[in-house]
Amino acid sequence: MSNEETWRDDLINLLKKDLSDIHHEFSSRNIIRDVYYYNDTKSRYLQLGLFNQDIVIWDNDENLNILGFEKIKGIKFHNLDLISKNTSELIIPKIIIELKYNGANTHTLLTYSKISFDIKSIYPNSKYFLLMLYSGNSSNNKLLRNGVGFDKIMYFIEGKAREKEYMQGIFNEMIDKNFEIRKKYKAIVDLIRNAILFNDEVSIK
Repeated sequence: MSNEETWRDDLINLLKKDLSDIHHEFSSRNIIRDVYYYNDTKSRYLQLGLFNQDIVIWDNDENLNILGFEKIKGIKFHNLDLISKNTSELIIPKIIIELKYNGANTHTLLTYSKISFDIKSIYPNSKYFLLMLYSGNSSNNKLLRNGVGFDKIMYFIEGKAREKEYMQGIFNEMIDKNFEIRKKYKAIVDLIRNAILFNDEVSIK
């Protein structure tokens, strides 16, 4: 696995433990990113496109049953095979977290900011965060100018990542040993909890 994937797994395990009281699921999952009308000489249909996200937080009680959707004339799923063969449900995301291990360049910020807008046009109650372990070359100015689609942007360590490989459990050690990293991690935990607990109160009806 890459450094980012190993860090992702550490972060998911920590969030599951520290947010066990909210009874939500935490995992890397595919969700609907786009819905569009397709027209060619042979067929016309609505196409729903799936897109993988680093961390998705959702409530299993709100899943959408899509059993048989692929058989309905006029509806198609792009990348339907990305959904587990053991389930017939699409999850409805409460919070999506995009991870970058060592900062994000301008192209990445603009791309994922657009993806955030796309996803929130389908799931208007969802929140979309960008978390970076290291800020890399990403200045606060660049993050704010190009990351307008994110509800929250945060990096834990300012500067570039060390060249050595990230090993499982390192982030846990960072939190234990570094007050600033621990404070930022706690802020993310509180942000997630509040976004879920107060979701209904801030919804536009």
